[in-house]
Amino acid sequence: MAEVYTDLNEKNKIARVDISDKRVIPVILLPGIMGSNLKEKDSEESLWLVDDAFSLLQWSLPTHGAIKRKNKLHPARVSVDNIGKVIPIPSEEELSQLKKDYNRDKSAHNYATQALYNRYPGFDDEGKYALTPSKDEKSRLKKDIQNIEHKHKRAVQALYEKYAEFVLFGYREARGWGEVSFLSYGSFLDDLQRKLLAKKPPLNIADEIPGTEGNTNEPLLTKEKLKVLKKYLFPVHAIGYVWLDSSMNSAKKVGGKIEKIISDYRRKGMKCNKVILVTHSMGGLVARYYSECLGGAKNIYGIIHGVMPSIGAAATYTRMKRGTENSATGYNFERFKGFVTAEILGKNAAEMTAICSQSPGPLELLPSKDYGMRWLRIQHDYVVEKEPITLPPPELDVEYEKETDPEIEADIETEEETGIEDEPGVKTKDLEPIIISGTARYPKADPYEEIYLRRDKWWKLIDEELLNPKTGRTEKDWGIYEEIILEKVKPFHERISGKFHSNTYTFYGETNPKNILKKFKTQTVATWSETGAEFPWAMTFEGMISRKIRQEIEDRLSKPLTDRRVKTGEVNEIRTIRTTDGELKRYKLNDASNNGDGTVPVHSGKIALKNVKERLSIETEHEPAYGSPISQLFTLRSIIKIAQQVYNDKDMAF
Repeated sequence: MAEVYTDLNEKNKIARVDISDKRVIPVILLPGIMGSNLKEKDSEESLWLVDDAFSLLQWSLPTHGAIKRKNKLHPARVSVDNIGKVIPIPSEEELSQLKKDYNRDKSAHNYATQALYNRYPGFDDEGKYALTPSKDEKSRLKKDIQNIEHKHKRAVQALYEKYAEFVLFGYREARGWGEVSFLSYGSFLDDLQRKLLAKKPPLNIADEIPGTEGNTNEPLLTKEKLKVLKKYLFPVHAIGYVWLDSSMNSAKKVGGKIEKIISDYRRKGMKCNKVILVTHSMGGLVARYYSECLGGAKNIYGIIHGVMPSIGAAATYTRMKRGTENSATGYNFERFKGFVTAEILGKNAAEMTAICSQSPGPLELLPSKDYGMRWLRIQHDYVVEKEPITLPPPELDVEYEKETDPEIEADIETEEETGIEDEPGVKTKDLEPIIISGTARYPKADPYEEIYLRRDKWWKLIDEELLNPKTGRTEKDWGIYEEIILEKVKPFHERISGKFHSNTYTFYGETNPKNILKKFKTQTVATWSETGAEFPWAMTFEGMISRKIRQEIEDRLSKPLTDRRVKTGEVNEIRTIRTTDGELKRYKLNDASNNGDGTVPVHSGKIALKNVKERLSIETEHEPAYGSPISQLFTLRSIIKIAQQVYNDKDMAF
């Protein structure tokens, strides 16, 4: 068993550590999308360094628009940067100071003890009784000396705890902490490492967190289970990866680094067989692919997933169409920070498309087939004439059905209300014009063909004119994008479908459904709603457009149109459309309204119980998910539970 001594020896060493039988279980963080620091391969210039809310401020400037993003943020032109901010542990100078502090404390202890001896005439210089002091004097002296010794031991222990991490594991930079976002993970990594090294675990660690669901039969952490923290060492590592690249490629590289971490500890004379992974968002997808598709499970005791989009997120579609939203409210610093963040991540479709259309990683966050069908919805208004008219117009592919989904705001009026039968294509018998609403829902069977690779509908994922902001050429860039979808995104989705490590713990974002604050509102479905005609006179109440008005529209819109879009420069939430009848309609991409963490809906974050040991819903936003005290407690508890697997490992069990 490993022993770590807190006494400093005569030779002024920091501490004496017996590593003859040291057994190590590395805990490794895999960050989410945009959570790894990136640099340019050729120049090694830092491109994406997330030290604080404003360290990426240059990406909000006009000089860093779509063209710069497409050129710089390309998966083949960047690599992981390891110079990010890290909460430090001692330098050589600080280690030297530690020795001086100890010697000073030791001298102070000796001086204080001697001073106590001098207060009692019944003691000689060696502290032995020369005369017989009273019983009270003996008791008082004993307590005073005990207090001095206790104070000395506490000072030494405090120094040891401060620097034990360095003595045992070396510098944090060497463990990858500088590869990941300090803004999202800096404090979390520091807190986790301190707790895993602490002499005693937190007081509340034993009690189950209210709301935890799972298949474990022993929810409480008994004293026996907590002993694993004393028997084994848990160095905290982080592994950054190029989040622009395919998660399949990232998984291979992450796997290589995991195997190197294990071999490095073995080379130092320590026993190390497997690791525990802690993942955030996209990092969970990378971990699943490594574990379940590349055979990495043999190197993993268990995985903790935080706010993972297990089957994708509709927000990936909405951000590709309008840019990153600002979820903060009011007029305060948080609102300003949210605005800057949106500007940095991509404020419109042009900036998002420039990056994502060439980057498999972000595209792999799109809803997979497992997400389900019909999550993209287009709500139309139609005018039913007193003269017979066929509804719906066939080019809109509208399905009419009775609304049963509470997440959809549009109501389909019934036959009794409108005189229209439930089947499309029938004639109305009403005598007065009536406006009804219909909702088209996609995909019906295949999101890749119907949405991601579609080119003939205005609501398709990619607006082709945005593919190459510099040259405007589209066919070559479309070919690159199409290849990414067919050869990387779709295969990745299919290969990880339903696959999770056998020892999985997970938490996801969910709040009170009766009062969802704006910052927690999430897209479960993406809905375009008709907001009315571009020109009020373009659609009469009867829905008929005269030849004169038709010609006026044609004159105004003489520029050749594709996909019935009128304004190709629209890159936010509004799209203006011309129908085959010459009507101008405007559609707005609705704001998020469903439950989740602002990015991942409950529908995707809540993994089926059959695939996990435990899961917990917490009220959190997506990016700072590991800043929550509850998520930190859940993570620490899960690490301890996963670590019990070590007793079944013949090479690691005592």
